[in-house]
Amino acid sequence: MSGLKAGRPSKSTGAKEVQLKDVKDTGKKVRVNFDLDEDLHAELKMYAIKNKMSVKQVLIGYIEKLIKN
Repeated sequence: MSGLKAGRPSKSTGAKEVQLKDVKDTGKKVRVNFDLDEDLHAELKMYAIKNKMSVKQVLIGYIEKLIKN
């Protein structure tokens, strides 16, 4: 027998509970990729241009705002 058990390893006794503070501020970057309607993308680009920002800066700003609230 291999000793493997059915179930979630993260639910086993003794498994460390991971909290947001444990994974926050690691300094590592991750890529986020999603599909966006072409018209909405054009409006987003126009908003960014009018506000002298990149689309990336706009989206990061809104995400940070969502997280902090």
